[in-house]
Amino acid sequence: MKKLLAILLALALVFAFAACNGNTEETTDPTEETTEAGATGGGDETTEAPTDETITEAPTDETTTEAPKEGETTVAPAKAPSTKAEILGAYNAATAKVAAEKAGYKKNNVTELDDKSMTGSGLLKPLLSLKIGDFSVRQLVGAFMGEDKINYPNGVPTDVKKGTVSDALVKSTLKEADLNSAKAPTCKEEGNNYVITIYVKDELDPKKDIKNGGASALNRFTNDFQTSAEGQKILRDVREAPEGAMDISIEKMSFKYSNAKIVAKIDKTTGKLVNVTHDMDFYARLDGIKVLAFKFKWAEGYGHTNVTYNNFSW
Repeated sequence: MKKLLAILLALALVFAFAACNGNTEETTDPTEETTEAGATGGGDETTEAPTDETITEAPTDETTTEAPKEGETTVAPAKAPSTKAEILGAYNAATAKVAAEKAGYKKNNVTELDDKSMTGSGLLKPLLSLKIGDFSVRQLVGAFMGEDKINYPNGVPTDVKKGTVSDALVKSTLKEADLNSAKAPTCKEEGNNYVITIYVKDELDPKKDIKNGGASALNRFTNDFQTSAEGQKILRDVREAPEGAMDISIEKMSFKYSNAKIVAKIDKTTGKLVNVTHDMDFYARLDGIKVLAFKFKWAEGYGHTNVTYNNFSW
């Protein structure tokens, strides 16, 4: 029985490398905190009707602007961003403000696996539906991925306190070359905010190096994806675990991320983030799987990740 459980736990790892944290229920109504826009007052200018000897009073400049609040460093542009460069610049600048001012915020990561797409060679697929008592291999997969439906029914939350340094929200360094060539970024006005939508190009096996501005298009705006190197490290930890090492190996891991999209609401006046959402689909393919004495040629599966950031405090 112990050996069977070990096998099942190891098999669960097969599909556990495609994302870091998640849950199967999306948060659809996050509380948003709007940033108060700087007030601008202006008097109506009046001009006397012209006579034969027209004398027009010079308009008086009665417009006054409140002094920026402490910590505010920039004012929103006079018009909405319209070009690719302007839209990317607005989003990159908004995320930079979060880092520079050490803003607080709430993050929620929802990762959903597509059960029907999870398959593999030989007996791997039927094992995914196997149950032992109240547990199934599918539930073990979710557990390895951080899915805790009991404790976190709406996703895995992260609460970043104001004044702390955190890379939970990456300081974006996106470039035009990172964009999906088939979908141009957009910006629309919504009350006191700009709503920016950016589509990032698909990537196969993207790398991570956030300290140096990101090693891939995906990494230039998020850390919420898995790499082959991270997956192999998990396997090494399992093989070397002092409390119960397990003979498990995977010759090759491949991850593809597609349909990545950023939707950000930015205050017109301050240029600060009100909320932002990252969406992406992923596909994982594993080849040359060995679990104890069992070998599987391949395994694959699809899933979706949705990450929201809101309740910013400055």
